[in-house]
Amino acid sequence: TVMLDAVAVSRMIFERVRNYILFRINCTCVILFWSFLAGLALNFGFPALVLIIIAWMNNFIVLAIAYDHILPQRDPL
Repeated sequence: TVMLDAVAVSRMIFERVRNYILFRINCTCVILFWSFLAGLALNFGFPALVLIIIAWMNNFIVLAIAYDHILPQRDPL
């Protein structure tokens, strides 16, 4: 029925948003960690623009997860 389809689609959307949020948190932590280590090792700081460009380029990876095949969960959270 229409209601069951709506629930299934909403659960799939929720999973995609959840995956995206986890991905962004992970990417941000990795960028900050490696830029901090590089700054310590090379004894200089990165300009904010460089970090913004790295984060922007990291968004191209999101295109790979945009075509995932998520199955709706059987039970609600």
